[in-house]
Amino acid sequence: MKVIILAAGMGTRLFPITKKTHKCLLEVGGKLIIQHQLDAIKSYGDIEVVVVGGYKIDDLKNHLKDSVTVLDNPRYETTNSIVSLWIAKKELDDDVIIMNADIIFDEMVFRRLAENEDGICVAISKKWDPKKGYKVQIKGKNIVDMGMNLAPNIIGGEYAGIIKFSKSAAKLLQNILDSFMKENKVTGWFESAVVKMLKNGSKANFITVDDYLWHEIDTKDELENTRKIFNKGKMHV
Repeated sequence: MKVIILAAGMGTRLFPITKKTHKCLLEVGGKLIIQHQLDAIKSYGDIEVVVVGGYKIDDLKNHLKDSVTVLDNPRYETTNSIVSLWIAKKELDDDVIIMNADIIFDEMVFRRLAENEDGICVAISKKWDPKKGYKVQIKGKNIVDMGMNLAPNIIGGEYAGIIKFSKSAAKLLQNILDSFMKENKVTGWFESAVVKMLKNGSKANFITVDDYLWHEIDTKDELENTRKIFNKGKMHV
């Protein structure tokens, strides 16, 4: 199994903070965001980790050193995570967990995904803010759609920024990424390729993160709130 962390973005919703510091290199609870992720991964075992950077990539490399492989998305200013994942497409040759670089999660979230044997397994929260976030539609035990603009009456949860693919599902994902690049669909999130897989008939199960630590940091308010929670000792990784 491999892990791909998508960390090329500029974190513009956190400007001016992220004008100086890459978002995943911000400190929360005495530890950098990406270090929280790496520690949760390491707690499960010795897993190959690939980070796709772009913005402030030298800072990222200086922190990560030789602990992981760092790939570069030089078009990070004009493209989105769909291109970052395509740059790492050679890594889609095994079971793989793909995550965004702006989330902090308990090691049990990672463990539950790693041990899931479905083709696609998406981490979600059943507690969501209707005004923001990437939502999912659920039918039975499967996710059937994902997006920012789902009708309120069909929303079943909020996407938690981390997905596991089996080796066979990862191959399908690779093929869809190639087709998106041929069609110059370069400004979307990588999750748009997952939506395409669902439309093509792939099945996606899910786990919920609500019983564990999980936090996404997109804005100054989210950063400050997460820091306050850690400082009060309510969260630990």
